[in-house]
Amino acid sequence: VLRHADMLSVVNKNMKEKLLQTFTFLDDYKVTVIPNGYDPNDFKNVTPQRFDKLTILHAGSVYGRRIKYFKLLLETVNNLIQSEEVSIKDFQIIFIGYLAREARQILSKLRIPNVYYLGVKRHDETIRFMLGADVLLLIPGASDVLTSKIFEYLAAEKFILNISDKDGEAFRLIEEMKAGKTVNATVLCDVLREILTFKNVKVKVNHSKLSKFSRFNLTKILASKLE
Repeated sequence: VLRHADMLSVVNKNMKEKLLQTFTFLDDYKVTVIPNGYDPNDFKNVTPQRFDKLTILHAGSVYGRRIKYFKLLLETVNNLIQSEEVSIKDFQIIFIGYLAREARQILSKLRIPNVYYLGVKRHDETIRFMLGADVLLLIPGASDVLTSKIFEYLAAEKFILNISDKDGEAFRLIEEMKAGKTVNATVLCDVLREILTFKNVKVKVNHSKLSKFSRFNLTKILASKLE
């Protein structure tokens, strides 16, 4: 299939590099990077969900290797509350989407005040929550995969807290867009303490950079290749 294809489409540069290294007969020009993106229309005329306190939101599924980071986050928040380094009345954490049974069990066992699991929501409702939140939480799966969620996070123009190691595609994109921070277990506590005391949660999105991830522009790239 690879030998006979006129064009190959992959979703990030890392995948393209791996293809070219593995299948040396491929020509560079035949492999096109077209990432996931966001639909600008999803964000037009949307009334943000109103919250009365600083809100950290995770939108999406938590399962597999993501559960490790999910547990790390909740345990860190719990420790900060128990040590009285942050006040629980000042913030809330909301999870929207699918949580695997193991993740729900962790949530139930810790019983942290102001941490809510709201289940699966419609896409338009989830966008409202994104636009109303102060911080958008990213718990990535495979390090070389960028889901469409991160592009919607960028389009919401909110601070992204990416709990992962600094070796993945999500880290590189967030750094390029200056849209938040990537933190591992070592520094998560310090960064969370800053966030939960209302520091460093504002970002200024570069709209010209953001627009290249619009699905309209991504479709233009695909159309030009087809032509």
